[in-house]
Amino acid sequence: MKNKLLLLSIFGLTVLTTSCFTNKRSNNNSVKNTEKLEYIGTYDSKKGIMNDISCYCFEVGFFVATSGEELVICFEELKEEASCSENLKITGYLKTVTISPENTSPCSAGKREIFYVTDFECQ
Repeated sequence: MKNKLLLLSIFGLTVLTTSCFTNKRSNNNSVKNTEKLEYIGTYDSKKGIMNDISCYCFEVGFFVATSGEELVICFEELKEEASCSENLKITGYLKTVTISPENTSPCSAGKREIFYVTDFECQ
């Protein structure tokens, strides 16, 4: 029974991940700030977890800067994710992303501001 449940869970996660990334991202996505921004704070990864922000980016998570500002950050451009969660220094830019999912997608249509990380350092 446990094996069947595990197999179904893996299958469900695979379907969710695959369908989330068949979403159509609008070409009207706009870069809010073209200059590089820098923050230091804590990171909570949501990679591989069923969360609505996973529909916008695969290597994604929540970031809380030391200033108290909260961001959704994406490591898509780096192809790697930070190995630390505390005292993470990130550099990148903000971009508004709109998704229009296909009918079979578990993701909802929406628009969200995403911080794309171009460099990071664990301090």
